[in-house]
Amino acid sequence: MKHSAYGFSIHIPEQITDVAPEYHLVPKPIGMHCHDCYEIEVVVSGSGTQVLNEQHYPLERGCITLLSPADFHSVTPLKDLCIYNFLLRGSMLPPKLLHTIWAYDGNKYLRADDDTMREVISICELLNWEHCKRSPNRAAFMKNLMECFFLLLLRTMPDEQTRGEYEDSISRGISYLHQNFQESPSLQKTASLVGLNPDYFSHRFHQVTGRTYTAYLTQLKLSHAKKLLLTNDSTVTEVCFSSGFTSFSNFMKVFKAHTSMSPKQYAQTHTQDKE
Repeated sequence: MKHSAYGFSIHIPEQITDVAPEYHLVPKPIGMHCHDCYEIEVVVSGSGTQVLNEQHYPLERGCITLLSPADFHSVTPLKDLCIYNFLLRGSMLPPKLLHTIWAYDGNKYLRADDDTMREVISICELLNWEHCKRSPNRAAFMKNLMECFFLLLLRTMPDEQTRGEYEDSISRGISYLHQNFQESPSLQKTASLVGLNPDYFSHRFHQVTGRTYTAYLTQLKLSHAKKLLLTNDSTVTEVCFSSGFTSFSNFMKVFKAHTSMSPKQYAQTHTQDKE
């Protein structure tokens, strides 16, 4: 766990090579934080509240939250809040399913019905058992369980949000950007990681997302910067570099071009709107 000016960042332990499930009671409030990995929270029982990217949500049985490294949230237990919590690496997530879920408009806060919840909890228990047992073929088994888990989650989303079909290579590239946008990966590096020629990757990326590689990466950074501006007391300089921009002057120029205001004006305006 690494503290910063805007709260703290939770890092997945190096020894965890796949997924680390944990069932526990939330005994006290968890302050605003982000992750350098993916996180899934499944509320099994009890009640609480959550602030996710400045939006407030109730927490009760059936609530499922999916978080990427770009998300900020805090959790406040109210009464015996028990959750399954997973920290996992992107390699454990099926590329097509991962991109479909992160393409879902808005925060990934879902509500499962009773039947779906029973299936979800069964998978959580199996994942926890396999993680502790460390049996042969454990990694492959857990990866298949995660695919079943995500397929269940897709059932809770509106049909129009889950109809997109993406070729695996582009899906992997998009997922890689969501995990690593703060490192400003080049188009050439991302194309190489998914095994495509840079020119072809760039062309297909634009066809699939409707944006150029650079525009998509910039939007991820800007979204992260906006969240930082509204969830912490960081300076604009800290927000700039925490969001993956390598030049302060470029950050100011890009931010104003997209929002028609400076970062400080953006923070002041949106803070006033909430009051």
